[in-house]
Amino acid sequence: MPRKIIRIKVVKERSGYSRTQIWRKSKNPNDDFPCAVILGPNAIGWFEHEIDQYLEHRPRGHLVQPDGLKHYQSQRAGAAP
Repeated sequence: MPRKIIRIKVVKERSGYSRTQIWRKSKNPNDDFPCAVILGPNAIGWFEHEIDQYLEHRPRGHLVQPDGLKHYQSQRAGAAP
């Protein structure tokens, strides 16, 4: 079965990331975002199955805020830290 390559527009739609976020994630060795496939001198794409796998393994559930953000929000609301 041939692997399908998807372009940036589809990756943006599926992931919800901006073009810049996708580029940064692709270049960051500490991020597990899939590497782009070079299609030509001015064209890149991603293997569809790799993007799907990446998105399937993203954390789900309630967002956990860093402690500093909670402290900042409680101060703004007038509550004691």
